[in-house]
Amino acid sequence: MSCPLGSDNVLGPRILEECRPFDFTLLFEDAIFAVVPASTFLLLAACRLPSLIRAPIKVTSHRLAAWKLGALAVSLTFQILHLAYQQETSLLYTNASLAASLLQLFAVAAAALLSWLEDQRSVRPSDIMVLYFFVATLLALPRARTLWLLSPVVKLQAILWTLVTIATAGVLCIESIHKTQVLRLAYQQSSKEYTSSFWVRSFFIWVLPLFQSGFSSILALHDMPEVDRTLQGQSAENRLHQAWAKSQKARKYKLVRATFRAYLWPFVSAVVPRLCLTAFTFCQPFLISATLDFISDTPTSENSYYGPALVGAFVLTYLGMAISTAVYWRQTFRFNTTIRAGLISLIYRQTNKMHAGEFKTESSITLMGTDVERIVRHFWSIHEAWAGPVDVTIGVFLLARQLGVASLIPAVISIIVVIATIPISQRSGTGQKRWIERVQMRLDTTSSMLNDMKSVKMLGLGDKLYACVSTLRQVELKVSQKFRVLLIWQVVLSNMPVTFAPFATFAIYAIIQSVRGGQSLLANRMFTSLSLISLMTDPLLIFIQTLPSLWEAVSCFSRIEQYCTKASMETSVDNVTTEDGLELSSRPSSTASPRSVIEFQNAGFSWTSTGPQFLHGINFTVEKGQITAIIGPVGSGKSTLLESSLGETTLREGSLSPFSTSVAYCPQTPWIMNDTIRQNIIGPAEYDPKWYNFVVWACALETDFENIAGGDMSKAGSSGITLSGGQKQRISLARAVYSRAPTLVLDDVFSGLDNKSVVAITTRLLASDGHFRESGRTAILATHNNRLLPHADKIVILENGTVRKIGSFQEIEPELPQDHHSDSDDSSNEEVTVAAKQTPAGHLDKVLSTAEEESAVELNQARRDGKWSVYSYYFKSAGWTIMFTLVATICIYGFTDKFSSIWLDQWSDANEKNPNQSPAKALFVPIISNTGRTLHSHLLKATLNAPFSFFQKTDAGLTTNRFSQDLELIDMDLPVQAINANMSFANCVVQLVLLCILGKYLAITVPALGIILFFVQSYYLRTSRQVRLLDIEAKSPLFTHFVETMQGINVIRAMRWQVPFQTRLQELLNQSQKPFYMLFCIRQWLQLVLDCIVMGLAVVLVSLVVSLRSQFSAGSIGVALNLILAFNQDLMQFIKSWTVLETSIGAVARIQDFVESTPSEEKQEGELSTVPPQWPERGDLTFDRVTASYGPDSPSVLKELSLAIKPGQKIAVCGPSGSGKTSLILGLLQMIDLQEGSITLDGVDLSRLPCSTVRSRINVVPQEPFFMPGTLRFNLDRQLEDNPVPDSILIRALEAVGLWKKVREDCPGGGELDQPLSISNWSMGERQMLALARALVMKSSVLVLDEAMSSVDWETEATMQEIIEREFTSHTIISVIHRLRYVENYDRVALMKQGRLVEYASPQELLAAPSQFASFYYAKKASR
Repeated sequence: MSCPLGSDNVLGPRILEECRPFDFTLLFEDAIFAVVPASTFLLLAACRLPSLIRAPIKVTSHRLAAWKLGALAVSLTFQILHLAYQQETSLLYTNASLAASLLQLFAVAAAALLSWLEDQRSVRPSDIMVLYFFVATLLALPRARTLWLLSPVVKLQAILWTLVTIATAGVLCIESIHKTQVLRLAYQQSSKEYTSSFWVRSFFIWVLPLFQSGFSSILALHDMPEVDRTLQGQSAENRLHQAWAKSQKARKYKLVRATFRAYLWPFVSAVVPRLCLTAFTFCQPFLISATLDFISDTPTSENSYYGPALVGAFVLTYLGMAISTAVYWRQTFRFNTTIRAGLISLIYRQTNKMHAGEFKTESSITLMGTDVERIVRHFWSIHEAWAGPVDVTIGVFLLARQLGVASLIPAVISIIVVIATIPISQRSGTGQKRWIERVQMRLDTTSSMLNDMKSVKMLGLGDKLYACVSTLRQVELKVSQKFRVLLIWQVVLSNMPVTFAPFATFAIYAIIQSVRGGQSLLANRMFTSLSLISLMTDPLLIFIQTLPSLWEAVSCFSRIEQYCTKASMETSVDNVTTEDGLELSSRPSSTASPRSVIEFQNAGFSWTSTGPQFLHGINFTVEKGQITAIIGPVGSGKSTLLESSLGETTLREGSLSPFSTSVAYCPQTPWIMNDTIRQNIIGPAEYDPKWYNFVVWACALETDFENIAGGDMSKAGSSGITLSGGQKQRISLARAVYSRAPTLVLDDVFSGLDNKSVVAITTRLLASDGHFRESGRTAILATHNNRLLPHADKIVILENGTVRKIGSFQEIEPELPQDHHSDSDDSSNEEVTVAAKQTPAGHLDKVLSTAEEESAVELNQARRDGKWSVYSYYFKSAGWTIMFTLVATICIYGFTDKFSSIWLDQWSDANEKNPNQSPAKALFVPIISNTGRTLHSHLLKATLNAPFSFFQKTDAGLTTNRFSQDLELIDMDLPVQAINANMSFANCVVQLVLLCILGKYLAITVPALGIILFFVQSYYLRTSRQVRLLDIEAKSPLFTHFVETMQGINVIRAMRWQVPFQTRLQELLNQSQKPFYMLFCIRQWLQLVLDCIVMGLAVVLVSLVVSLRSQFSAGSIGVALNLILAFNQDLMQFIKSWTVLETSIGAVARIQDFVESTPSEEKQEGELSTVPPQWPERGDLTFDRVTASYGPDSPSVLKELSLAIKPGQKIAVCGPSGSGKTSLILGLLQMIDLQEGSITLDGVDLSRLPCSTVRSRINVVPQEPFFMPGTLRFNLDRQLEDNPVPDSILIRALEAVGLWKKVREDCPGGGELDQPLSISNWSMGERQMLALARALVMKSSVLVLDEAMSSVDWETEATMQEIIEREFTSHTIISVIHRLRYVENYDRVALMKQGRLVEYASPQELLAAPSQFASFYYAKKASR
C-alpha cells in the first residue's frame, strides 16, 4: 500500500506504517524538534546578552573563542546549504519547514555572538550554549534517520543534514571546554565547580580528584575545593540582609519571607529539573506497558523495530532520570548551603548588637548549632512540598485511564492520611520547640562548666555537675520522647498509602468489574497500574513526611527571627558610631563640650527599660586628656557606671553625651581569646613591631614572655586558661593601649598585679611623664587600689548608686583609710599553665591548642578506613537485645513487603496484605533514649575525669561541639537513618533475589553488579568518612568564635571591632562551608553512579526480553519491571540513609575516640584507699619532698618542696610571679602530676585517694568566683541533691557575708534560695563574698584561699578577713596572698621562689631576721 499524500504534513507524531516504519512525521520534527528548542534558545540568549555586555573581560586569550566561531561557521554553512536544497524538494515541505529552518539559522547566528561574549566575559562554558546544542544534536538524529529512510529521493539532503548533525555535535564539544588556563589572575581563584561546564557539574566529575585524594591519602581541610562566592558567608548575608530590610512590613514569618526573597534563584533553579524528573519518572509505566505488549504480541516484520526501540527508550528514560535527579539535588543542596551561610552570618551580626545580659536567655550557640542545622536538614525536601501533589495528580489521571473509578482509592486513602497528619504536624512543632529549649538549658550549663574547668576542679564539683547535667539530659530526652512519638505516628500514617493502596485499589476494581461483568485484570493493565500506584504513593509518602518537617523548620525560623528582632537589623556596622550602640538611639543626649569626652547630667540607669534603677543622679564630666578615677565600696556601681558610659545599659532619666570615638575597654574579668598572646594584644589591627614592643614594655609583659615557651606566639587557651590572672589583666590592658583609642575605660585592671608590675605600669602609663599624659589619651579608671589615686586628675566616689563626692586626690585623701598606701601588691598570682615555667620549645606543640590549625587533624588511618568498633560501641549503648529485635523486625518486613508483589502474578492470592511498617519504627524511641543517655554519660564522665592539663591544651569549642553537634546527630539523625538504611537494604536484597528468579539470565549479572558495588562503595566511603569528620571538625572554630564573641561583646562593641570580627566569622564560615557542601556533592555523585547501575540492570533485563521474548511470560516481566522501579527508589533511599548514617555515626566515633583517648586523672581501683566521711578531722597537712609538673613532658613547677602545717595553723603563701604559689594549691588538690614525694592530710597519702574525694573534702575559695546557671541554692551547696544542706545553714552563710539583705530585695515574693542566680547583675566584690558564703556552708577542717581577695577593695578585704578569722578559727588555712596588710595575722609565712620553698616561719620571725621576706616587706614600707 502506498503512502497517502500529505501524511508528513500532520502533527502525528507517528507516521503511517505505509509511509515509513516506526518514524515521526516531518511536521512533528519541524515543530517540536526544531521550532521549540530554537525559539527557547533565542529567548534565553536575549535575556543573557545584556548582563554579558556589562561584564568585564575575564580571559587573556582569544584562541578558544576563534575555534568556537569557526565551528559555528561550519554549522551555519551546512544549515544554509541544507535549507537551499530542502526548498527544492517538495517531499520535505511542511507548514513549519521554512520557519523551522530559519529559526535554526537565527539560533546559530545568535549563538556566534553569545559564544564570543561568553568566552570572553564568563569564567566557565555557557550553560545555555551547551544545553541547546546538546538538545539540538539529540533531536537532529531522528531527522537524519527520516531523511535516510526517504533516500535515495533526498540523498543529498540526508548527507547535508548528517553533516549538520556532526557539526552541531562538534560545537557542543568545543563549547564544553573549560577556560581555567586562560583566566585573568583576578578570576583564577574561582572554585573548580564554578568554572566547570554544565556536564562536569551535573555529573559531579569535578569531585573525582577529591575522591582520588581521599582514597589514597588522609584529607585535611585545605584539600577541600573552595566553594564559589554565592555559597560564601559575605554574599549570602548581604542578600539576606537586604531582603530582611524589605520584609519588615510583613506581620508573620518575616525571616522565612526574607530567606526566599534573598535566595529566590537558587530555589527556583531546581524547579525545572524537578519537573523533568517527574516527566521521566512517569515514562516508566508507559515503558512497562509497551514491554508487556511487545511480549504478548505475535512477532511480525512490522514490530521488529520495537525491540531495539524499547531498549533505547529505557536508556533515555533512566539516563534522563539520573541527570535530572543529579541537577535537581545539586540545586537543592546549593539552596540549603546558601541558607546556612546567610542565617549563621545573620545570627552572628545580631549577636554583635545584643546586650551581654540577653545571652542569659538567648543562646546564639543553640540557634547556630541546632536551629540552623535542622532548617537545612528539613529543607532537603522543600521542593517535594509542591512536587508531591503534582506527581499525585498526574498519577491519579493516568491511573484513571487504567482502572476508572478505582483509581480514586489511593487518593482517598492519601487524603485521609493527610487530614490525620495535620494536627500531628502542628503538635510536632510545639514538641520540637520544647525539646530545643531543653537542649539550650543543657548546653548553657555545659558551656559554663567547660569555660572554667579550673574552678570546677578546685571546688570538687565534678560529681555534682555530673548529676546536674545528667539530670538535664534525662529531662531533655524525656521531653524529646513526646516529639518522637508524634514522629512515629507521622511515619505510620505516611506508610499507610504504600501499604494498603495497591490491595485496596485492585480489590475495588475487581468488585466493580464483577458486578458490571467487565473485562478482567490482565497482566498489562495490572502491572502498569501497579507502577502508577507506586509512583503516586511514594511522592505522597514523602509529601506527608515533608509537611511536619517544614513546619518544624518554620518553628526554627521563628526562633531565629525572634532573636534577630531584639535590636534593629538596619544598623550598619561598616562605620560604627556610638549611636549604633544598644539602647542609645532612644536616649536623650546633650552635646558634649569640646574639652570633654563624656558628660553625665543627672543620669539614671537600669539594665532594662522596666527593671530597677541601680544608678541615679549621676553628674560629672570626663575631660579630654585627663585621668579620672572611680572608687567606692563593693556594690556601689563602679563597673555598672563604666558599662553605662559604653551604652550597655538603659538610660532612665537625665541625659548622657556618649563617646564620639572608639573606646578601649578593659572589663574587670579580662577577655582572652583562644589565640596567640600577640593576636590577643593587637586584635584585628596590623602588627607594628615598634609600637608593639613599646606596649609590651609599658604593660610589664617582657619577663612573662621570656618565661613562656614560645613567648607571645604561644596560645592563650580557652578563656586564657594557660595564663595567670595577672597576666590576663596585663594582656587586656596591652590590648587597650595598642589600639591607640583616644579614650581608655579600665575596670579594676590592677587588682591581680604584684607591686613590681603595678609600679612599672603606673610609671610608664599613668605618671606625669607616662604614655597617657604625653599622648593626650583619656583614661577612666575604676579601682580599689588607692595607691593609683595620686595620678588621677579627678576622683569620683560612688556610694549606693550615686556620686557622693568629686575632687582631686588632695581633696579626698583625708577620707581614705590610713593604710591606703599599703594597699598594693607584693606579687602576682602565678602562672597556672603548661606554657609557662620555662617549658622547652620542643614541647610547645604538645601543650598548645591547635584546634584551628591543620596540625590538629589526627592523621590516622581510621579517618579514612573507618572502624566497625564504632557500630559495636553504639549497639552496646542502645542494648544488644533491642538492637537484635530491631534487625529481625526489619528483615521480616523487607521479605514480606517485596515478596508480596508476586500476588499480582497469582491473582488468587490477591487478598494478601503488606505488613505494617510501624513495629520497626516504634523501636527507635527506646534506642534513642538508651543511646542518648549512655553516650552523653560517657562523654560527660570522660570530660569531668580529664586532668586539668587536658583543658589547658584543648579548645573549649571542640569539646562544646561534641556536646552540641555530635549529640544532635546521635539524637535525631542516626537512629532514624539507621532504620531507614536497614529497611531499604533489606528491600534491595529481596528485590535483587526476586529479579534473578524472574529475570532468569539476569542472574549472570549479579557477580558483576556485586564487584561494581564493592569498588564503588570502597572508593566512596574512604572519602566520605573523612569529609564528614572534617565537616564536624570545621564547625568547632565557629562555636569557639561565637562563644568568645559573647564573652567579649562589650569590648568588641566599645572598640568598634564588629566589622573585623564579622569578617573573621565569614572566614571561619567559608572554611566550614567547604566540607559541608562537599559532603552533599559526593553523596550525589554516589547516587548518580547507582542510578546508572539501575539503568544498566533495566537495560540488560529489557535486552534479554527482546532477545529471548519467547522464554518470558508477561506476568513475570511485569513483576520484574515493577521491582526494578521499586529497586531504583529503594536503592536511592538506602544511599541517602546510609550516607547520613555515615555522617551521624561519625559523631559516635568522635565520642568514642574522646572517651577512649582522653586521659583520666582517676586512679585504678587497686591503688585506692578509703577514708571515713568525717575526714579530714584535724587538718594536719604535710608536703614531703614534693616534685610536681603539669604533665609528663613538662618541667617541674614544684621542686623538692617540704612543708609541715599543723592542725589549725594559718599559712600565708607569698612569692613573685611564677614562684609556684598556685602550683602548691593545685598540688594539694591533685590537679598536677606528682613526680616525687608525697602529700599527706591527717596521715592519709592523697595520691592513694580518688581526686574527686580529695577536692570534695577541702574547702576552696578560688581567685575568680565560679557560679553555674541555676538557683542560688544549687550554687551555694556543693553537696549532691540527695544530701542537701538545710536552708537555715544557707541563710546563715549569706547573713554572715552581708548578702542576705540583697537576696531578699531581689526576691520580694519569697523563695529566695530557689530563684535563678543572675550572677551578671552582681559586682565582682559581691561575687567574691558569695564564694566565701559557699565556703561557710561546707564543713571541712582545711580552707584554701587562692588569692580570694585580689579583686576586692580594701573595705571588702577587711570584711572578708574578719569573717575568715571569726568563722574559721579552728580551721587549717592556706592563703595565697599578694597583699600584706594582714600578713601578721597568719601563724606562718611560706615564701616561694622558682618552685622552691625558700623561707618558712612566723611573720614576726621573718621580719625580725635579715630574711628575703623582711627586705621585701620593709622596702615596700619605705616606698610609701
